[in-house]
Amino acid sequence: MGFLIDIRYALRLLAKAPKFTMLVTFILTAGLTISLLTFNMVYTISFKPLQGKDASSIVTPHLTGSTRVLTFEDVTQLGQSQFSAVYDEYTLHYREEVRMENQGQGVSLLGEKVMPNFFSFTRTEPLLGRAFNNNDGAAGQAPVVALSYHVWQTLFAGRESVLGEHVRLGGKSYEVVAVMPEGYKFPVTSDLWLPLDTKQFAQFDLKDKQVSVLGRLHASVSEAQANSELASALTAVRERRLSQSDRVQFIAPTVTHMSLQQQNIEGMGAFIFVGLQSFALAILFMACINTGNLLFSRSIERQKETAIRGALGAKTKRLVRQLVCEGGLITLLGGALAIVLTAVLLSVINGTLQASLGSGMPFWWNWHLDWQTLTMAVLFILFTFFFASVLPAVKAAKMDINTVLRDGTRGSLGRGAGRLSRIIVTIQVAIIAVLMLSGSLGSSVIFNITDMVTAEKTEGRYSAYFNLVGAEFESPEQKVNFVETAVQDLSKLSSVSKADMMQNMGLKNVRMDAESRVRVDVMGTLGKLAFFDQTLVAGRGIDARDNSENLRVVLVSESFAKRHFNGQSALGKQLDIELSDKYVTHTVVGIVSDRSGNTQGMYAPLAEYDELYVSYLQSPYEWVQLIFEQQAGMQSAQQDFYTWLGRSDYQAYFSFIVDLEKNANLYADMLGIMSNGVIYSGVFSLFLALMGVYGVSAASVSMRSHEIGIRRALGAKDTAITILFLKRNMGPLLIGLGVGLVVYVLSCMVFASMIGSKIGLSTYIAIALITSTLLTSMLLLSGYVPTRRAVQDEPVAALRAE
Repeated sequence: MGFLIDIRYALRLLAKAPKFTMLVTFILTAGLTISLLTFNMVYTISFKPLQGKDASSIVTPHLTGSTRVLTFEDVTQLGQSQFSAVYDEYTLHYREEVRMENQGQGVSLLGEKVMPNFFSFTRTEPLLGRAFNNNDGAAGQAPVVALSYHVWQTLFAGRESVLGEHVRLGGKSYEVVAVMPEGYKFPVTSDLWLPLDTKQFAQFDLKDKQVSVLGRLHASVSEAQANSELASALTAVRERRLSQSDRVQFIAPTVTHMSLQQQNIEGMGAFIFVGLQSFALAILFMACINTGNLLFSRSIERQKETAIRGALGAKTKRLVRQLVCEGGLITLLGGALAIVLTAVLLSVINGTLQASLGSGMPFWWNWHLDWQTLTMAVLFILFTFFFASVLPAVKAAKMDINTVLRDGTRGSLGRGAGRLSRIIVTIQVAIIAVLMLSGSLGSSVIFNITDMVTAEKTEGRYSAYFNLVGAEFESPEQKVNFVETAVQDLSKLSSVSKADMMQNMGLKNVRMDAESRVRVDVMGTLGKLAFFDQTLVAGRGIDARDNSENLRVVLVSESFAKRHFNGQSALGKQLDIELSDKYVTHTVVGIVSDRSGNTQGMYAPLAEYDELYVSYLQSPYEWVQLIFEQQAGMQSAQQDFYTWLGRSDYQAYFSFIVDLEKNANLYADMLGIMSNGVIYSGVFSLFLALMGVYGVSAASVSMRSHEIGIRRALGAKDTAITILFLKRNMGPLLIGLGVGLVVYVLSCMVFASMIGSKIGLSTYIAIALITSTLLTSMLLLSGYVPTRRAVQDEPVAALRAE
């Protein structure tokens, strides 16, 4: 009965103060919503179990050594027995973009070449038709294809009669034998599936092709054992393929088994989750502090009532329960609104991303209010209830009656209440300082990446990828002939203004001496770097004389030369570059200007990108990138490319094409969403801090009204009183800001250890100075306003204040 009375009393108090109720509810709702949204977004991307029978048990080996991919030659030499020793069951697949001709139009689709057991491995039956069998894909058998639900609906209008129809993929006719269920896009974003004959693994045209493995570990095999066994076996088979001299410089691969979600983000899930969730929880904690502070202030307003109840014999438990009811009701209301708002925002975000990314989004990226998020909502609400309601209530109920009466009867502040106010301000300032400094650093990184994406010219440009394997490309000369011929042919197309090639070998280890090793982007080129708006700074460029019969040469970017040669000329210096599991010595013959963007420079200022360029004639890799630019005012370059490809003999070696402009715009849009999220969260955090400091300052000034009245009655000037109160706020402000700066410096040290000197010291200092100045100014203003209002009252009113 007493509990119901307390609930009714709390409801009456909240109804009498609607502005207070709405303000506190807004704070809690916003803080909880940010935390729940962050959890759901990151958890869905990184950790949420895949839907489907046994889907969560699927793992894939992630190679982190020098050669980061598996090839069919690796798989063939490892043998089925090696995989069977590790996996209870497994399947193989590799991605292959295909061109589907439909109603006179060409459409690029993401295809997946899979073993016949792929669908049974994923425990999924076709919606229409049949699964692949062991005869599908074999030599002499009619080619067949399975379509995704999305392709079936968009390109075939959902016709059930599509089964048995023939479609043209890459110039060949395929019979449609299956349509997969809605949402099925295994392993990530596949549009269709083509059968792969396991008997062809050892053939030359497949042995160098990249392949991925999906498996389920034996119950008796731990993940660590699987990593060790597969790495050892892979090291052994790769060493056997090397000569005795090459084995000396061989770099053994390492293996880490990951889920599909972790593989998709390069194993960074835990790092991303902890970082973003810590940021969101800090905002929630600050919302709890503000709510607790406001509720505590409300309890101080009723301190006479509380003191009288205690003096009349009310137990502390009874007093706490009455005070907790008010905060508990607000917490429940804020939590309920946060859950509803989270569900609505997740639906909007999911719809927006589905519309912009479409079928290119991983199939598990489906954001909605799930039971995991509801569980976290309960935990967050309990966390909020404890810090925002229980602790302030306990503090208010346990106040010494004499102290409370003294502090509250004449508008003067006791030592205990003053100390609590300073502690609250210090904690809030420290949290907001950490959030704003970290958020500013994060925004700087995002803007840096955006500059990198938008700086490189992509308008009207396309990048086509070829995998030059097979008998036609057995020798390096055959690869070189293809590249030179393809560039010439593309340049002659009427819709193409210029064409070139680039062989992106990725990040490679580079040794300048026995002790110094760095990882740098290595590119293969024919020497025409003008396509990327680069110029020769010193030395000479790469040309036809730099072939396999002559000394291996390399061009270095201007930033690399400045950062690694201590002011000396880089020309003539030798670099050992890791190529094909071994180090190969190259001589620097030229220095070129920096590119506006590259894969290594995600966090780097534009002047600090590092690239190395080797001659494609000396290092002809299988993967080749042909880049061509569309003539201004024309729209047919991509279609003309496919027409040329269909007339050539190279269609079988084509992998996929990328619209660089569309890709860059999509990337920039995603970065914009991230940047806006950081900025809006920072603004909300600043709002919380300002409101919290203002609330504490206003309460403190109000409780010192008697002191203010005495000072003014004795002739103190308003300016002097204002400065005095601001000085009292400076202590908590400086302590909190100092704590924030210490955490910021430690964060910068960790960040710098991860990305090196890609963000300069001046940037770190500028962020600290600008953010600290802004924060200090805003917090002083939030303390100045209530003080200024107080000194404008008549002294007689202040002396009579309750």
